[in-house]
Amino acid sequence: MRRILTLILLIILFVLVATVPFYIWGGQRFTLFSELEKTVTNFILATLELVGIVFSFVLVIYILYQYIRNS
Repeated sequence: MRRILTLILLIILFVLVATVPFYIWGGQRFTLFSELEKTVTNFILATLELVGIVFSFVLVIYILYQYIRNS
């Protein structure tokens, strides 16, 4: 029971730490972070998409190679 209460307390503390700066400094101060975050997110998603395409291509080639080799 003590573990559950500790976990709930940590979650509440995290939520407070994450939201209190918005109330203290206001939302305008975080606009720059928001724009930078969008740029970084777009870059990461494009990179992950490219890695996924390359990985799937390599996987298909490997499967075809194994199929031809064992046939």
